[in-house]
Amino acid sequence: MSGTGPGPGSRDRTRTQYDDALGELGYRPELKRTLGSLHTFAAGISYISILTGT
Repeated sequence: MSGTGPGPGSRDRTRTQYDDALGELGYRPELKRTLGSLHTFAAGISYISILTGT
């Protein structure tokens, strides 16, 4: 049975095809990975809270 699943005979589009299609519309795939001071503070407090609880 070809064309019925995510195998080689599938009609599903790959990620690069989606990226190309979005690029034609003017979108650029990007992922911002930043950690601001508030996020750093919150992560520190949560770490200290776990240590204090144990």
